[in-house]
Amino acid sequence: MLAQWVHRIASCSFSVMHACLLAVAYDYASELNIHSFGNANHSTAGRQWLCSFIQWYHGVLKLKCVKNLAKARAKAVNKEDIDNWFEQYLKVP
Repeated sequence: MLAQWVHRIASCSFSVMHACLLAVAYDYASELNIHSFGNANHSTAGRQWLCSFIQWYHGVLKLKCVKNLAKARAKAVNKEDIDNWFEQYLKVP
């Protein structure tokens, strides 16, 4: 289920940061009434869970390093592009 969510996000050219994945995994476990999952103080899954998740879905999901946006690229973006990006983002289930 979480792997499908990550894949849907990625298919729209968005990245899922580790912290976001840990929080979503914790929320999902809470919805399933799994209370012995992760770190309740921080409302996230643990780092060990993340390592296991990445190993389990090796070959299906890929890790990418996020790079800073180049100044030239940032200057080329206009309001219409940003509005379009947020419209796509809001459509992601």
